[in-house]
Amino acid sequence: MVLRNAVLSAAVLGLALVSAASGLAQAADPTAPSALIAAIRAGDASAVKHQLADKADVKCVDANGLAPLAIAADAGHVAISQALIDAGADVNRAAPDGRTPLMLAAAKGHGAIVRRLLKAGAKPGPTGPDGQSALSLAVAGCHDATLTSLLAAGAVPLAKAGAEVGILTAAVEHCGLDMVKDLIVAGADLGENTANGNSPLMLAVSSHQNDIAQLLIASGAPLDLRNKLGYSVLMLAAERGDTALVAALIAKGADTSLRNDKRETARDIATAAGAADLAARL
Repeated sequence: MVLRNAVLSAAVLGLALVSAASGLAQAADPTAPSALIAAIRAGDASAVKHQLADKADVKCVDANGLAPLAIAADAGHVAISQALIDAGADVNRAAPDGRTPLMLAAAKGHGAIVRRLLKAGAKPGPTGPDGQSALSLAVAGCHDATLTSLLAAGAVPLAKAGAEVGILTAAVEHCGLDMVKDLIVAGADLGENTANGNSPLMLAVSSHQNDIAQLLIASGAPLDLRNKLGYSVLMLAAERGDTALVAALIAKGADTSLRNDKRETARDIATAAGAADLAARL
């Protein structure tokens, strides 16, 4: 009986020790990296602030190598992002894929977070391994307000918005007149081109965006560049039979003598399109 009681006592003691260890683990959990990241992913600002007050590590990373601020910026959690910034999180720390918190926020159009990151010293200039910057990512998503904040912070609109697409080209293709205008004022390259050799002006003409085309012409876009088929912007306007654009291009000095790969001039193209009156002007 004495032996049995001793065994039972030892078992009870063992359970008590396990229970105590479990309690200690639970008590430490709020400051563990996993708990901080879980609270950020849940968007629980109160829990995040509590853990930061308990000295949670803002330099920790999740299984994908993302730091807390990168996770919050990507998710659009404004209050959490600010709390992490206030706790000393590195605003320029890049994720394993090279993207910074600023790039992640800009890509999603989280303008309030972009402004807070910039105020805290985030650099608008760095690019990731794919050549994209916070600015190019904002343009790729047509995030006007984010673009404005980045330009005001000194971002230069010369990086690529994609593997083969320039920033101005992306804005012409997807974002409209206001963004194109902002980029031109900021010094975007009017002569950049796509893999097919099409300039922003060529794309505007081809897609019937006459307001953007007229803006680019007035802003000094190169007129005599030719794409991979040898077409100039004047040829493209002639093919469309667009009298107003042809007149604007000629007035700015577009070369009417250029020939495409088929040896056709703009006049030849207009004639073939049945625009005899337009052809006569060429």
